[in-house]
Order: sequence, then structure tokens, then C-alpha cells
Amino acid sequence: MVTELTLSKNGISVTLYARRIEDGFKNKLITITPATGRQNQSGGPKDPKVVDLLRLTRSFRIDAFLTSNTDKANMISIIEGAGVNGGEVTLNFSEGGDSTSFDVFVEDCIFTYESQDEPSSPPNDHAKHILNITLIKGVQI
Repeated sequence: MVTELTLSKNGISVTLYARRIEDGFKNKLITITPATGRQNQSGGPKDPKVVDLLRLTRSFRIDAFLTSNTDKANMISIIEGAGVNGGEVTLNFSEGGDSTSFDVFVEDCIFTYESQDEPSSPPNDHAKHILNITLIKGVQI
């Protein structure tokens, strides 16, 4: 089963047909490693102290494909700002769990086009461009 996601910004929308979606969290922790004096080393190392300020970053890594050159051009337009100054991209992800719509920013994107014999009239659902994209959930400042 292929999961369909949409990315949109300023009226431009692209459907991604996802093969794999990684929805991850990274917490920036402060770790303090206490020293052990020579006279106490026989007791072994001390556990580190951790300061957790919940500085979480949520990212979506998506391995998907696009079905047309028009979709690729629209995706490039979204990555390049979609003709507006700043602003987030809207990710619609029905399996998001806590939400189905996320405000995200494109961190990186790689298109892969693999050589293939295509019929002169390929079907509409023909996987043309493979896309690997990382999105960061957040708000613009």
C-alpha cells in the first residue's frame, strides 16, 4: 500500500507517493559527566547527569516518488519558496498520529531519476522521479 502525502505552499500542491516515512524526534540534551578522583576509581565511573529542557526537533524523512515532470517542477517551486517571502510548507499526512497537518520547512531534498525504458505513452501512475526529502516541523521566526 502506498501512502499519499501532500506538500503545499502558496497555492502550489504536490502529491508524494511514499514508500517509507520516518517520523522522528531529537532532544538536545545537556550531559554533565562527573569526574572520578584517583582515590575513588576502584568504585567505577559515576553516572552522567542529564539536563532535559525538552528542546525537541521533529523531523519527517520521506522516501517517495512523483509521477510527472510537472510534479517535480512544482516540488522545486515549493522548495524555492513558492513565490512568497518566507513561510512554512504544509504537510498533510493522514497517518501522522497526533495530527494530520504539519507546518514544516524543507531541510534537504534529493531527486533521483533512474534510466528506464518508458513506453511512448506511460500510464498516469508511472513512477518517474524518486524523491528523498527531510522536513523539520516548526514555526517561522
